[in-house]
Amino acid sequence: MMKSKIFLATILSLLMFFSFSVWSQSFSFPGTRQGNYTGVQSVFFNPAQAADSRYKFDLNLFGINAGLANNKASFSLGSVFSTFSSNDALNSLFSGDGRISGQLQLDVLGPSLSVSLSDKSGFALTTRVRGQFTITDLDGKLAKSIINDVNSEIVFPYTVSSGNNMRINTNGWAEYGLTYARVLMDKGPHFLKTGLTFKYLAGAGNTYLQIDQLSGTLTNNPTAPNPSVYLAPGSRGVIGLGVSGGLGSLEPADLLKSSSNGFGSDVGLVYEYRPNQDFNHPYKYRLSVSLLDVGSIKYQRELTSSGTYSMLVQSSPGFDLATLQGISLANYKQVLSSNPNFTPAPNNNNPTLNVSLPTSLQVYGDVHLKNNVYLSAGTQISLANRSNPENPFVYSGFTITPRYEGRGLGLYIPVNYNSLSKLAIGTTLRLGPVYVGSGSILSALFSQSKQADINVGFHIGILKPKKTAPTIMKVLDEEEQ
Repeated sequence: MMKSKIFLATILSLLMFFSFSVWSQSFSFPGTRQGNYTGVQSVFFNPAQAADSRYKFDLNLFGINAGLANNKASFSLGSVFSTFSSNDALNSLFSGDGRISGQLQLDVLGPSLSVSLSDKSGFALTTRVRGQFTITDLDGKLAKSIINDVNSEIVFPYTVSSGNNMRINTNGWAEYGLTYARVLMDKGPHFLKTGLTFKYLAGAGNTYLQIDQLSGTLTNNPTAPNPSVYLAPGSRGVIGLGVSGGLGSLEPADLLKSSSNGFGSDVGLVYEYRPNQDFNHPYKYRLSVSLLDVGSIKYQRELTSSGTYSMLVQSSPGFDLATLQGISLANYKQVLSSNPNFTPAPNNNNPTLNVSLPTSLQVYGDVHLKNNVYLSAGTQISLANRSNPENPFVYSGFTITPRYEGRGLGLYIPVNYNSLSKLAIGTTLRLGPVYVGSGSILSALFSQSKQADINVGFHIGILKPKKTAPTIMKVLDEEEQ
């Protein structure tokens, strides 16, 4: 027993070390993703969970997680809807000094089925739709100078320098997965299983704007008939933009529009320590590791709207940012191509674009404390290639979730800390096949929160009867011998 406690403490310490050493934010289906009674939902986060499931079969009808987080705008539970239906949140986001970062995610789990083939194996058929809008390290005053006139908000001259590259990108795609999982070892108290998911990807679209290595000065010309903001002579950097596919918004209907395709995979491993052979609570602790979202989608670039430019402002009084006001991203290339301050890059005519999935490593530990009380702790480590402006990514994060979990009732309280929106505390309630919750509702209820999210879902499954549970049958067989 003492050895198992030392092993568990070591695992939790490593999880905390890895998670706090990276920029963190994670809020997709918090709490329930590590539960034992969420059925096929758990396969999306570790495909090994398709083997030795609590269910003979489980059918997910729908599951929706929508969330946003940022580093500046705050809101309370009572004002979240009124705030985001007005311009208050936008004004708060772009106010003051400092860089803006934020992410909006939509994750829809469609009709999905998991089936236990035997005591040793299982499979799953899954469908999923995902959308993401991300702003990274954007200079707020530069952004507002392009959106509208902000002469009254800037003390000129205003220096703009991006040690970190600025990014805005939107991605949407659908996934259709086939999972197979199998038990590798069931010997004494040691239990090990693994699983693999192969995914067909249908890309709805990709758009991005990049501003790299920017060094310059914002000035104004008060003597002009219509005073506007300029990037002064000597300003330099790299400007890139891209449009692929037909993604108009992050609404589910638009995300289902397929314009390109690709392939991806997930792989997972789960170890459980089972000293008591208890059917209701088979393990004392569990360690799961999964590598998710390996793969890419190949798009046909819209060459009339996509390109990269080296900028060196030489004309006086500079590059007038008003020339970009009211211009859609699809028309930016036309404006930049006709301006002598911008030189096109040699790869502007590449016909295709490979967009990688938001690859991540998931490491979780779960401990059965007593009766139906559990405690899980885990980290999500982003492995995505963020040097390419088109690629989506998930922020790394660390989450601790105490939970009460029985067959018909579950209460989950995820606690997440991240350097984007700081501390977020939420709760999810599961009543039989229905679950609803949020990863930030308690934070928003008692104070101001920089994160808002909600998840809801419904699944139908048939639990295995106790007499057919693999652990019980194993005990009976040993007693007969």
